[in-house]
Amino acid sequence: HQNNSLDVCFFCQSSQEGLDGRPEKFLCCFSCGFKAHPTCMGYCSDLASRCRLYDWQCSDCKLCCLCSSAENPESLLLCDECDRGYHTYCHKPPVNEKPVGKWSCKDCSSLQTKPKISPKSEIEVTKRSILIQNTVESVGCSSGENSNQAAFTPNSHCHNQVNHQQSSTQNLSLPFIDDNPLIKQAAKEAHGWNVEQVFNFISQLGFADQAIAFRREEIDGQALLLLKRSDVLSMLSLKLGPALKIHRRLSILQSLVLGVGEPNDHN
Repeated sequence: HQNNSLDVCFFCQSSQEGLDGRPEKFLCCFSCGFKAHPTCMGYCSDLASRCRLYDWQCSDCKLCCLCSSAENPESLLLCDECDRGYHTYCHKPPVNEKPVGKWSCKDCSSLQTKPKISPKSEIEVTKRSILIQNTVESVGCSSGENSNQAAFTPNSHCHNQVNHQQSSTQNLSLPFIDDNPLIKQAAKEAHGWNVEQVFNFISQLGFADQAIAFRREEIDGQALLLLKRSDVLSMLSLKLGPALKIHRRLSILQSLVLGVGEPNDHN
């Protein structure tokens, strides 16, 4: 991550205010120092509060909290209540089938009294959805009649960066994500994409197998910009490893469209 030594959010580059404009403390990765506002990552206040109770790790550094290993990422589940990682075979009892929808670990499920989501939490999540929706609609109104016909054709430099990412699987910090020209270009066009253009974009990011799920669920450009963390990790039936990487890239794309992470070049 390029902002490890800077006291700013990885996504919005702000030191204090989160996505909703309110002062907000960072979540800081215990392993790599990655910093981000919880709202910029799509975390509600309850989830953020639980993450602060232990040595939280970002999606790139996430380990199984029981065996402290990153091996077999396809078997790693994230608890939707506390964001801890668990191998399906390490969790007690073992999880024999990949859960559909939200999943809670044994510790969170066994709590006698689960804290209810406060009205403030619901407002924060709603505001995030409204911010994205309003941006999509306003950009769509000024895009012209032929916006849906715009083809996405990244140049060879983009392909080189994607290939470099694929060949660097041991580098958990994924240094090319936040400055990927493929994502920057997508921020200018994604609102008008059809399902096939979304399929091509996900494929060109290096996730050709996972792109099939986006086509199957008929996700077009506007739907892509509205996807939340839980949608990518749970609703698309993707393996956790690729899902985490796709979510990181989509978060940056959404931030660019919202204007909180504007690329340096505006050409």
